[in-house]
Amino acid sequence: MKAPNPHAVGPPAPYRFARADFAIALSLWVACVALLLQTSSMGYTRDESFYFRHSVTYVRWISGFLGKGEPAKWTSKDSVYRYWHSTGNNMEHPPLIKVLFGLSWRTFGQKQRRIGAPFKHGKYGLVIPLLANAEELGLKVGDRLLVSHPKPVSAADGDRPERLAGGTLVSAKPRALIKLDGDPLTPASFHRVCDQRIDSETKRPLTIGGCTAQNDGPLALLREDLSMRAPAMVFSGLLIALVFLFGVELFGRIPAFFGALILFFTPRFFFHSHLTCFDVPIATLVFATQYAFWRSESRRTWALGAAVLWGLALLTKHNALLVPVGLVLYWLTAHWREYRLALPDSSALRLFGPQRAPRWRSAIAIALGIATLVGGALLLGLKGAIAASLLLAIAYGLRLRLPSIPLAFLLMPPIGFTMLVLFWPALWYDTLANLEWYLNFHLKHVHYSQQYFGEVLGVPPFPISFPFVMTLTTVPEALVVLSGTGLALFYLPWQRLSAWLSRDEPQSAKVRSLLALVPLSPRARWFIAINGLIPIAVIAMPSSPIFGGVKHWFPTMPFVSLIAAGGFAFIWKLAERGLPIKSSLQRSAIALLCCLLLLTPPLRASLHNVSTGTSYYNGFLGGVSGAASRRMHRQFWGYAVRGALPWLNRRARKNARVWFHNATWGAITMYKQVGLLRHDIQNAALQQAEIAMFFHQRAFEPFYNEVQRAFGTKTPAHQITIDGVPVLSVFVRKGR
Repeated sequence: MKAPNPHAVGPPAPYRFARADFAIALSLWVACVALLLQTSSMGYTRDESFYFRHSVTYVRWISGFLGKGEPAKWTSKDSVYRYWHSTGNNMEHPPLIKVLFGLSWRTFGQKQRRIGAPFKHGKYGLVIPLLANAEELGLKVGDRLLVSHPKPVSAADGDRPERLAGGTLVSAKPRALIKLDGDPLTPASFHRVCDQRIDSETKRPLTIGGCTAQNDGPLALLREDLSMRAPAMVFSGLLIALVFLFGVELFGRIPAFFGALILFFTPRFFFHSHLTCFDVPIATLVFATQYAFWRSESRRTWALGAAVLWGLALLTKHNALLVPVGLVLYWLTAHWREYRLALPDSSALRLFGPQRAPRWRSAIAIALGIATLVGGALLLGLKGAIAASLLLAIAYGLRLRLPSIPLAFLLMPPIGFTMLVLFWPALWYDTLANLEWYLNFHLKHVHYSQQYFGEVLGVPPFPISFPFVMTLTTVPEALVVLSGTGLALFYLPWQRLSAWLSRDEPQSAKVRSLLALVPLSPRARWFIAINGLIPIAVIAMPSSPIFGGVKHWFPTMPFVSLIAAGGFAFIWKLAERGLPIKSSLQRSAIALLCCLLLLTPPLRASLHNVSTGTSYYNGFLGGVSGAASRRMHRQFWGYAVRGALPWLNRRARKNARVWFHNATWGAITMYKQVGLLRHDIQNAALQQAEIAMFFHQRAFEPFYNEVQRAFGTKTPAHQITIDGVPVLSVFVRKGR
């Protein structure tokens, strides 16, 4: 009969949440999404402008596949490659989040498009054409549309144009035709009502464009750009809810509340939570997978959830491939006391006990083993030593007894990789070749320049300190201080230090009593440390691309926030000892008040920097202006142009040619579609433009002098700044 392992650790008891915990988590989720929907004032980033297009392309394929057409036609290799595989359709990233962007746009988006002049149709009578592809917009015959007057350039960002009439789509092919209720527009009145209005004195347009029509269904709740951004906002709120629940399990409600919201109000995370990008969704799905694994250790049914969530993460971004690494390392370290090396009774290496081998036999076995290891190392280096070790283990009958393997480890590979192939059509054909292309794209990713304390980092090796210094200087000061407190509390060997510094037993007892204020199990410490460290450690590797700034290690941040929650709990417990108040309700109210006071500066910083989120630096670096004086990277992605659009709409002449610099054509198109940019303004090369935008970014400095020479002026006509630091300058050609 096998003797029990005295160091074996049984499965932990499952934590039981109260209903109030789930109610608070749900409230946080809803509140975070609602706030994000109300603060989406930043411009469209370069990546977003590409994902706008790819999302529509994917949804077009899905609509065709689920429609009345032949499924075989849509699942053919030609169709799949045309819609999913080509480099023009973003094969470098899996499709899940882009599909969600597109489905949200198709379902909830207010898709506003221009209309043409009315004419008499032989079948429908007086109709007006919709100057867009109705099927691509998800419109079908019988759908209701809203026709609006031209939108004034003086209208505020969120103002909707004045309603003109309602109508019904009576034809989708070959042209989209709208039959208005009561025929309020005639060929004679159309130009008077719907043409872009021009100021008679300045000759500048007074309206964004002409009349427009948009879908008017009950689900058309969000402006087109916001409907594309909404899924990432939902994922952000979900992450906050999950961090809260994990925090409740570890530290209690109020510290968990603080940890969740200090993450949400980290200004750069808050900024990225708005975007039609993958960084916040993948952070959410990675953390959800890790938390499901954590729960599966106490309740095996969670193992299936961990496997499915990992499959969803794989379908989102390649970061998901690191998740099993962290979970396996955690399992190996958290259960290290359960490892055992077993020897057969007849082994020559059995040196002790009643069944020990003769000493001469053991000596020969040990000598041969050493000779084999040394020989393998000399001949083949490290690989030879490893191979020799394996051969010796087999020859001597060594057996390594491991802790019981978690069920999640058995389910994650088959379920996760099956989901990846099944739900990514690009992998349906030439699976291995396409997987190889996908992985190589990221393993050999191009590098873009970052400015780091005046040094331009464009080619590896990059400083190992980069992600750690960037984290310390771009998160709220309270998060730095309290996470540092938590790290010191949970990861420094206080009891050993106390015993070494003082032999006084009362002193050691005092240290133990302090540590007991916020207990955290060794299992939880290993889980947080390993899974939190891996994402940022990968970016710290000198060869890793660093062009995305802090967003590439967002999967680290939930664990940093949990550590900060522990730091908050510890400081509060210390302070609580001195409070004369005995009522637990009053103590909780004071703790909550302290929590809210600590969250106020990050909240203000997040709202203040929401339009220029990648420019944010905390007070340790002197804020945005201090970072600029230290020549830190100011911005990227070309989104700051949105702040200049109101000025451009008012000041540019009709059909003005504008050089938009780092803003993409896809972003400009979306600005026009949602009514933020005049339809007549044209995108032009620098030499042909009469107005030029310049993004203040170190890599673009040569353009600055070129713009000034070409336009004959060194003085910008308009600037967008944050705390006095320019992020965008607008130049007008001399004589215009």
